[in-house]
Amino acid sequence: MGCGSSLVPNLDHVDITHFTKIRAIGKGGFGLVHVVTKTTPPQKPDELFAMKTMAKITLQQSSWHLSVAWLERNVLRIVKSPFIPNLHWAFQDRASLYLVMDFLPGGDLGFYIDKRIGLTEDVAVFYAAEVALGIQALHDKYIVHHDIKPSNTILDKNGHARVMDFGLATILEEDNGYKTSTGGGTPGFMPPECIKGRSHSFEPDFFAFGATIYYMFKGRAPFHSNEQMMEQRAVPNSWRGISPVAQDLIESLLKYDMTQRLTDWTQVEAHPFFKNVSWAEMRKCQGKGPIEIEHDAAKNFPMDVCAMDVLAPDDVIEVKDQTLFIGFEYDEAKVLAAAAENLKAPRRSAARSRAPLNPLAIENRSRSIPPPRSSVPPAALDPSKSQPAQRADRTDPDATKNAKQNNGVGVAVADPAKRRSSKLAVPGAVPQEAPLVPAKPASSPTNQTTRSSPGVSSESATSSIIGRPGDADPSASPNAVEVLVVEPSKALDDDVAMKKGPVA
Repeated sequence: MGCGSSLVPNLDHVDITHFTKIRAIGKGGFGLVHVVTKTTPPQKPDELFAMKTMAKITLQQSSWHLSVAWLERNVLRIVKSPFIPNLHWAFQDRASLYLVMDFLPGGDLGFYIDKRIGLTEDVAVFYAAEVALGIQALHDKYIVHHDIKPSNTILDKNGHARVMDFGLATILEEDNGYKTSTGGGTPGFMPPECIKGRSHSFEPDFFAFGATIYYMFKGRAPFHSNEQMMEQRAVPNSWRGISPVAQDLIESLLKYDMTQRLTDWTQVEAHPFFKNVSWAEMRKCQGKGPIEIEHDAAKNFPMDVCAMDVLAPDDVIEVKDQTLFIGFEYDEAKVLAAAAENLKAPRRSAARSRAPLNPLAIENRSRSIPPPRSSVPPAALDPSKSQPAQRADRTDPDATKNAKQNNGVGVAVADPAKRRSSKLAVPGAVPQEAPLVPAKPASSPTNQTTRSSPGVSSESATSSIIGRPGDADPSASPNAVEVLVVEPSKALDDDVAMKKGPVA
């Protein structure tokens, strides 16, 4: 197959014939990542993309891998932030699925930390702030990352950080009280609730964020294993080289008891550790970061397997298997154009002053009830409010009882009569065969990124732009269709309805 494309370009829609491969930069358990240019129609001459290729024959054989492929596509599609890689196209042929996203030539942040044996505090503050904004962008969409760490933070050409690798992510749902027992992570960054398989919402990401800041200073994780973390009750052995103000923030984030943990982004931003950060300017992601990126991207991605064939001819899946991949396509330019056109459409009457709903732009308009605790960013509820409301877990009678015993402090009880179902029918919306939440794996080697249940670990089954392995293979997950609705003002965010369900 080589690095170039010898196929005649297809003019109807974006596919593999529109791209020319330059070189391979990563290989995962079921995917290969290339640096590519788009030649039909041509983009900017120097504009590069990262194209991830996933073999359908491999995905077909593992329900876990298949669900992760859909999950990565959906997360990249619905989360639009300068601190998350942008998905430009998703398409497929009979042999493979393809994701084309921003090419980030800087490599991962962990590489620079290891090279320098820790960062200075001003540099650590900068990247901790950008990582925080990336996590917030996920939380705004009710997504728990579950594997925040320096090696999952990639630098773009200007030295800005982007959070990625969503193979262990979970999308929280109102039907489950915005909680999940699905967990995972990397030893040294994984919180107790994920190790024990306990119900949680966004708390694990705050714990891993604290461990990541610790790594920025020390050049290593605060704990070398889950066992050590549990024995030490999440208290690191050494604070040498870490200032008292940084230690205070890290300790607040590493609380063993997640109910005592700092899980409010407003309070995180207000912490003295970030006293010199202008969050309004930081959110613009302008200028250059403190780490200078090598112009020769090859130095940051030394692996070159450009001559390797991505798939052999025998890997083409029969027609009957193609149903697993219906609806995978995504074209950002078309979605944005359709959304903009929809917003320009004339209003139907004076009584309905709202612009018509774009069925391709989807957000959950019914989320008037926030997830439990204050770990929900204000932007997920009302951008004009800095403090989100909190509520007891409606699926947990004990939580409601405890809230009453505490005189209702920090608990907002919603009127069920005012709730609107999140499972709304949207005319014209096409249900996607998109399993949003990967099922739990059975087992895997230790000391790897894991999705956990009590006493069980497994490797991450996803690849970032630089590729990651995965072996776990759970069997199934509950089947349901969820169509999410967006306010017209947010019509640029998303494109299609999403579906979760088991895979064959």
